[in-house]
Amino acid sequence: MTSFAGGPVYRWLAVGLGMLAVAAAVVFVTQESHRWVSAGTLALAMIVLAISIVVANGKPLHARKMRGLPGEAPAPRWLLLLALIAIGVTAATADNLGTSTATYAAVAQRWLVSIGLLVLIAWWHPLVRTVCGARNMRWSSVTIPSFRVWGPWLGIIAFAAIPRLVLLNRYPTVVGGDEGHHMLTARASQEGSTVHPFGTGFFSTPNLYPVIDGWVAELVGPDVAGYRVLSAVVGVIGVVATWRLGRYLIGPRPAAIGAIVLATMPFHVFWSRVAFNNITDPTTIVLAMLFLFRSVTFGQRSNAILCGMVLGFGFYGYYGGRAIPIVVLLLLPILAASRRIGVQSTIRIGAWIVTGFLATAMPLIMHYVNNPAPFTGHLDQVSAISLDRLREDPGTVIPLYLDNVWDALLLPWVGNDYFFFRHDAPFLGWPVAILLAWGIGVWISRFFLSRDISRIASLLLPWIALAAGVALTTPVGGHRLLVITPFWALAAGNGLFAVARWLALAWPSMTGPVFRTVIIAALLVMSVNDLRWSATEERQHTYSENRTTLAWDMGWRLSQSDAGGGEMPTVLFAGPPMMFSDGWGNLRFLAPDLEIADVEAPFTEASEGPALPDDAVLILIGERGSERCAAERLYADATVAEVHARDGALLYLMFFHEPLSGWSSATTPAETTFTVVTESECDAGALGTSRDDADVGG
Repeated sequence: MTSFAGGPVYRWLAVGLGMLAVAAAVVFVTQESHRWVSAGTLALAMIVLAISIVVANGKPLHARKMRGLPGEAPAPRWLLLLALIAIGVTAATADNLGTSTATYAAVAQRWLVSIGLLVLIAWWHPLVRTVCGARNMRWSSVTIPSFRVWGPWLGIIAFAAIPRLVLLNRYPTVVGGDEGHHMLTARASQEGSTVHPFGTGFFSTPNLYPVIDGWVAELVGPDVAGYRVLSAVVGVIGVVATWRLGRYLIGPRPAAIGAIVLATMPFHVFWSRVAFNNITDPTTIVLAMLFLFRSVTFGQRSNAILCGMVLGFGFYGYYGGRAIPIVVLLLLPILAASRRIGVQSTIRIGAWIVTGFLATAMPLIMHYVNNPAPFTGHLDQVSAISLDRLREDPGTVIPLYLDNVWDALLLPWVGNDYFFFRHDAPFLGWPVAILLAWGIGVWISRFFLSRDISRIASLLLPWIALAAGVALTTPVGGHRLLVITPFWALAAGNGLFAVARWLALAWPSMTGPVFRTVIIAALLVMSVNDLRWSATEERQHTYSENRTTLAWDMGWRLSQSDAGGGEMPTVLFAGPPMMFSDGWGNLRFLAPDLEIADVEAPFTEASEGPALPDDAVLILIGERGSERCAAERLYADATVAEVHARDGALLYLMFFHEPLSGWSSATTPAETTFTVVTESECDAGALGTSRDDADVGG
């Protein structure tokens, strides 16, 4: 990577000091004090590292000789006309959905025809050549790729697949409430219920992803793991696409290192192991950029069409899929200008991208045209920032937005405790946080050395643009920034490659062995540590707060009723106003036949409360624990049990008449425990019990 071996020692030391400055700045940022001062310090340290590399005559990235756009014979015009007609017919059918002729099946048929015609356009001439040459083809002329070709593919796929496909029903063990809603939509489509595949459902998310998820689960198994397989496969594709894109942007070896970092990154692994659609965002952006880069580099119509189709499919995924096409279209003129491609060629590539996008996304676009609320409604729900509020109160909105920008841009180095995946500073953990910062410094030096804006724009523009968009939401949840993880991984890969090369140059006679040893040792330690940390039971609790664990625990215990014998009891759920039973998809997914009723009125000395028959149980959540003594006096003839989380937190109290039927009292896979109370201390004025410490999970 560097070319200052054998030169003055001070150049080598200068680069090392630059790396130390960046590491110190990262530590400063993780303190999360002096927010903008720490951010400026980190940016300055990265620039200092870049300058030290340039002064030392280091070349961290080798410029790749790019080809101009070769001549490509156009596809037949009649085929293009047929594809455009098919897209128009799909739009018209989707627009008239609900009539006798415009059914879901009719929309799907026309949609698949338009996509098929576009694929035929993309590979028209290769297909014609293949068909014409098939008669003269000889098996002896077929060459088998060498291990140098398929070996790296196999290695990257294995690195990505193993952490994502093994034990999918565990890690995370607890099914989230929102994840349960996705699974319910998937199961409904699998069972033949009417689910509009090109419409929107829970929380305005497009239905196509969970519909496909249901089909996959029907093939691999209808349990929790079966409904997580699709996300795992999408995550694997994203890792492989990151590797392929990185080969163009930062070089083959740093790209492979970055892909391995992403393959075991706990943040990315987690979202690859749940049934949510969030994982579509990072896979969409790297695949689209890969095909964009190839279309600009090689001028192949197929790559431009594939870029558009990937963007179209991403439109059916998580909400970031609506912003990714904008990022890609912003990158197109930058890449075209750096490759000295003419305006006409740029427009042609853009037109094929737009055509591919429209062919793929048209049914959902028409749904949004006829039902605009789902398109804008989610942002209204999660954003405290709007143009109206900006005009009314700019003194509050502007500082709020700037704070959100800081949280979004610096997420790898700060903490985030919102929603699903929680982590203290640094969010990506050590040492990835430092390697990432080193990698950015290397990217900046590459720009200083080559003046090639296309690579640094391709690496940093998505990060900055998407973070600025996510900053509109309050609070800034880490799950919305999952889309940027491939670029974080590539930066960390470039940082590890650079520091390994820098260390190897201290031993000029052993540069190769030292370099390989550092890379292999670092990746091995990082990967094992990340996977070990992700798979600990203690870690599982941080994926979900107590309410989520409570709903999952109830669902799990009820789902075991068939194995334990007995009919499922009716549940009286004293959860409101903190928890309402119909808001927890994980409970409904695990116990679909459950009869449950909310008990909103508080238990007091004067209240009577609902009757508790023998075939029913009463659940009093821990957050209403102050009502415990009143409930115990009201149901004096009932048995009381406590259910605790792994960390000992009280999830809920359960009142029931023995013998308990249709409800498992075993310790769950998430190590939540069920303990019958043998002696109550309510009469003494206490809210605790005399259970042993051994009864507490953990």
